Amino acid sequence: MKLKRIILPIFTLGVVGFALASCGSETDTNNDSQTNTGSDHTHTYGDWTTTKEATESEKGSREKTCTVCGDKVTEEIAKLDHDYEITYTWAADDSTCTARAVCKRDSSHVLEETVNSTTEAITEPTFLKAGTGKTVANFTNSAFTKQSRNVTFEIPMKNFERVENKVYFGTYPQTKVEATAENGLSSISFDNTWTSYRYYLYGKVADYMYYKDIDIDDNGTYDYRGVYFTDFRASNCLAASYDINTRQSLYGYTTYVKYWFKYEPIEWNILSEENGKALIVANPILDAQEFNPSDEGSSFVHNGKSGCDNNYELSSIRLWLNNNFYNTSFNSIQKAKIEETEVKNDAYSTGYTTNSYACDDTNDNIFLLSVQELAIYSEINPIIKATGTDYALCQNLFVSTDSGSSKTSSWLLRSPGSFSKTTPKSVVLVKEDGTKGNTDTKWTYNGVRPACWIEL
Repeated sequence: MKLKRIILPIFTLGVVGFALASCGSETDTNNDSQTNTGSDHTHTYGDWTTTKEATESEKGSREKTCTVCGDKVTEEIAKLDHDYEITYTWAADDSTCTARAVCKRDSSHVLEETVNSTTEAITEPTFLKAGTGKTVANFTNSAFTKQSRNVTFEIPMKNFERVENKVYFGTYPQTKVEATAENGLSSISFDNTWTSYRYYLYGKVADYMYYKDIDIDDNGTYDYRGVYFTDFRASNCLAASYDINTRQSLYGYTTYVKYWFKYEPIEWNILSEENGKALIVANPILDAQEFNPSDEGSSFVHNGKSGCDNNYELSSIRLWLNNNFYNTSFNSIQKAKIEETEVKNDAYSTGYTTNSYACDDTNDNIFLLSVQELAIYSEINPIIKATGTDYALCQNLFVSTDSGSSKTSSWLLRSPGSFSKTTPKSVVLVKEDGTKGNTDTKWTYNGVRPACWIEL
């Protein structure tokens, strides 16, 4: 019998030899446990070990090792960012701020920048009230942050605000309000601190209408004006004060009662602009005043010179505009924007080639429009018809009750009428219906719409 070869051991050895093959070198560096390409071995890596520390100038490296076969995986470590210690130093006058950054790892690495300071508003100013601001420093280097001083300061109020063809400039008592505990007016009583208007009765100055201006929030700007009657204002300076002679009683006012009016921005119409300046006229009728309290009917000495009742240069309305109204309506900042104007009062300004009642030109901050100015500017601006404020009504302003008049009122011009049509006691006004007419200088119920030139 022939013996058969047994090859099983050889096959077995071949299998064993394959099973004992070592780990390959191809690895996936993204996993701690990985399978070698072409083998069935799974790498098991330990923790990363830093082999070279990264610095600000050079990259570092690290590695991890397979715990089964010893295979190593290496990886770069990015350069270190600068670790700056930053200081900010302000100039003594806060005009500049210097930022300096020194690296904690390497003191030779330094960043430095000096900038001029600027102003930043905390509360925006308006033309009614000052704002608040702080000094700040803004750096171009992103390593530095904006710096600000802890001290706040006042930002001056705006001189005016313009909206299209209107300007809001100055303040004056206008809207009637009720006295309440909330607005702080209910606790204010009438006493000897109230100021007399010094209005006329029987041709003489008398004390019977009083006012008091109140700064509720104590910011230097008046908020309310109180008005108090012990008698009504007569319709003309020579008359007595009877209910039948005054419109105040018709508007619901009574004596020995306090009435309050809120100071509000004055709205002005822009009539003309030139060289950065504008001629403006108050849009509402703000007050009611006589042109002149006298009734002489001929030339006489008053306000330092000789002239007739309708002489604008010597008129009481001119004094009132440039003293009472001017000082009541504008603060020092706003006054600086008002241009002193050479006001033309010759015959041409009155609308005639000759006028025996024309007077010398004047230099004024505030003035009334002339007949000539009215003719020029009314063609380009709807300024003719006007209505009065609550405060103007309180001062005895006449209000038309004619249908279609929209409760308009007459308002004064500075021009005397023609010698052939008027008397020395007559001036021109704009009537309730928008046409021109004449009025006696002593009437107290005609409206006032101040005008002036301002810097824009």
